Amino acid sequence: MGIFNKNEGGLMDVIRCDEQDYLIWKWSPGGSAGTSRKENAIRKGSRISVKSGSVAVFVYNQGNGIEQEYLYGPVETKLDTLNLPILSNLISLLYNGSAPYRAEVYFINLATIIQIKFAVPFFDMFDPRYPEFGVPVAVRGSFNFHIPAGENGYKHFIELHRLDDFNIERFSDQIKNSVISRVKSFVINTPAKYGVSLLQIEGLVGKIRDEVFNELQPIFNAEYGVSMSSFEINSIELDKTSDGYSDLMYITREQIAAKVQAKTDVDIQNMRDSQRINAEHYEDTLRRQREEDQYARHMNTQSNNFAAHQVNRQADIAYATADSIGNMASFGGGSADPMGMMAGMMMGEAMSQNMANAMNNVMNAQSMNGAVPPPIPNARYHIVINGQDAGEFDLQAISQMISDGQINSHTLVWKQGMANWVEAGTVFELQGMFNNTGVPSIP
Repeated sequence: MGIFNKNEGGLMDVIRCDEQDYLIWKWSPGGSAGTSRKENAIRKGSRISVKSGSVAVFVYNQGNGIEQEYLYGPVETKLDTLNLPILSNLISLLYNGSAPYRAEVYFINLATIIQIKFAVPFFDMFDPRYPEFGVPVAVRGSFNFHIPAGENGYKHFIELHRLDDFNIERFSDQIKNSVISRVKSFVINTPAKYGVSLLQIEGLVGKIRDEVFNELQPIFNAEYGVSMSSFEINSIELDKTSDGYSDLMYITREQIAAKVQAKTDVDIQNMRDSQRINAEHYEDTLRRQREEDQYARHMNTQSNNFAAHQVNRQADIAYATADSIGNMASFGGGSADPMGMMAGMMMGEAMSQNMANAMNNVMNAQSMNGAVPPPIPNARYHIVINGQDAGEFDLQAISQMISDGQINSHTLVWKQGMANWVEAGTVFELQGMFNNTGVPSIP
């Protein structure tokens, strides 16, 4: 691959690069080798041809120092003052002198992307948890770089490197060694940085790749004048045949087993504690319910007794009042007093009404406090008719269906609480319906 070539020789009228695959190429006019005065000669009227994606760099001595001028492709024209004002200094020297002017011309390919594969040979790494076990680790990957386009790109590259002494193989090795050094440093620090075992480092290839790429990009530009296009880590390999790897695997398995057992013990203890707390809570709930029921019955009894006591007291008062009125009626010689009798009748009626009201209050209190019994539950059964679940029916509906001949004792039924479908004739609750044949005829 002609990455960097020199074409020795004499004068030529056309300045161009015919190489297909190169990064930096130096032009020299054709002629006999070793004629140093003519080696880099450019005559008036020479033509220049620069391909797209390339730049031609003219390096010449103007007396007060080295000058550089640039011609960015694509361009193909004649070296004169009208066509190339950008090379004004060089053109002026060419046309003011009578002999060809010596200048070095370098072609830089801005479109070429150089790919380099790298390998970090096995080096010992240590798990931060068990630093006594060293495991050999190797890293393999690749990266691409190119010379950036634009004046700030290739000019910066030329400032950093001597074009007449540039060697692509030496330059690639220099970049590769820098990459290897930084990749190794990142890999060594990864377990401690992310708090993971050395055995898990293979799963962090993506994170290591991104961090190395982000760090290398500005370094490539600042130190080497090139741009890193991509960076990949293909593998991080642990030497699984080494003693350090075997020892680390063994102690890691032991630690994992101990953690699993400890967690299981904690889970079992938590379950037992939860069951004990639930049992205690259930017993406390039952105790509170019993106490509340006893208190409610006690208050109900007290209320009923108090109402009965009121009735008895009112009855005693009524009797005493009646006796007093009777005595008043016979007062004065034993003859009946009509006014007294009428007052007694009215008082008796009032007492009777009071006693009736008191009894009603007792009955109402007993009705309110005496817990009206709940409604009788009405069982409901699912019934199979023609191989399908016909729905849910109560006992009254089932009795009517038996009378209509829709179902018989072999019909399958099921209700909440049953394990399986059973024949209706085997259900105690339904047996009486099948035995009831109706009212017998009069003999």
